[in-house]
Amino acid sequence: TPMLVISGWWDMTPDEALITFQDLQTRTEIGVREHHKLLMGPWSHSTVDHLHQGAWVFPAAVSEAKRETLEFLNHWLMQDEVNYYDRPPVRYFDLGTDDFLEADSWPPTDNQERHLYFVGEQLSDSAPTSPDDSRVFEYDPRNPVPTLAGRVFVNFLTAGPGSLVPLDGRTDMLVYETDVLTEPVEMRGYIQTNVFMSTDRLDTDVSVILADVFPDGEARFITDAIRRLRFREGFTHAQLGLPWEVYELEIPMQSMSATFLPGHRIRLYVSGSNFPRFDRNLNNGGEMYVAGDTLISTTTIYQDELRPSSLVFASPQVALASNSDQGNIDSSQPKTSELKVAAFPNPFNAATKVEVTLPRTEALSLELYNVMGQRVKVIASGMYPAGMHEFSVDGSQFTSGVYFLRTAIPSNSVDVQ
Repeated sequence: TPMLVISGWWDMTPDEALITFQDLQTRTEIGVREHHKLLMGPWSHSTVDHLHQGAWVFPAAVSEAKRETLEFLNHWLMQDEVNYYDRPPVRYFDLGTDDFLEADSWPPTDNQERHLYFVGEQLSDSAPTSPDDSRVFEYDPRNPVPTLAGRVFVNFLTAGPGSLVPLDGRTDMLVYETDVLTEPVEMRGYIQTNVFMSTDRLDTDVSVILADVFPDGEARFITDAIRRLRFREGFTHAQLGLPWEVYELEIPMQSMSATFLPGHRIRLYVSGSNFPRFDRNLNNGGEMYVAGDTLISTTTIYQDELRPSSLVFASPQVALASNSDQGNIDSSQPKTSELKVAAFPNPFNAATKVEVTLPRTEALSLELYNVMGQRVKVIASGMYPAGMHEFSVDGSQFTSGVYFLRTAIPSNSVDVQ
């Protein structure tokens, strides 16, 4: 049966709606796959088709869900002569340009991964080169960072893109920001923050909030996420940390479409809480969701050459060097390396082998992604000498489907298969 899936970027579970649509396009009967439709708007759970969303208005999205539904039902139930399927099956609202875009699938297929690295207090296209750089914040469960916007559904909180200006001046959070943009930056799909961190407690949280900062200084909420240290290996396996041990936390955020326009800045808040959207971590390492002693945690975020924390997102753009970098490019050095990758057998059932040939010693990253663009496994990460290296991938833990193997080295040579 043809299905129309409708959700909003600030609905309760928009990623699940996107996964549902992907399943419809790939797992239903062949003859019906091309008839499914997806509409993603700038809506919260209870404000579909409304003009006002949080602290902003979106005129282009008013009544779009109703119109789409009527066209879909008219086509199938009323034999409407207008060909409803002349346009692509996916329509999604782009924050920033504030209008709907179209695609054949979600996420759009022309995406590639882009990083904005933590460098000092900035978000930078260039990876950090410092051998030792870090920043520190404290988190007090008795004074958590307040929830001001987002995917919330309670009377006393504003759902959608609220203003984050009330966070200005808080000393218990780190703020990272780009320079004023001279070109638009597009995010089309997954967004994730990867941080290298340590803490003085057995358990604590790292919370991130992404914002679009307007030329007048207004910071508009885009999306957020949080990660609890004890769940760094996944939510089915809790493991307390060791004080001051360095861990890499992957913090997946809501898939979005957002364009940060020239004159704007991209801002990322990093703290230990976002309450009451997320329950407070008491930092005591005890049982969750029960009363107990509260401890203040001190968390270090590392952002050096070997521990490059970053904001990661899918984008149709290639990262461009800033003007200040242009004079430092050594044209005598090769801009890429000959990276050779082979996987066999392909397709595979239980396991496959991956051969990676490096022409010189490199920091190699070998990762597996699902069709949502979500990283599901890190196969290799570290320095490897020149030559051929063989890695085994156990596929028994994954569901059947298509997976993408992404191989990358710092010289910007990337292979995806």
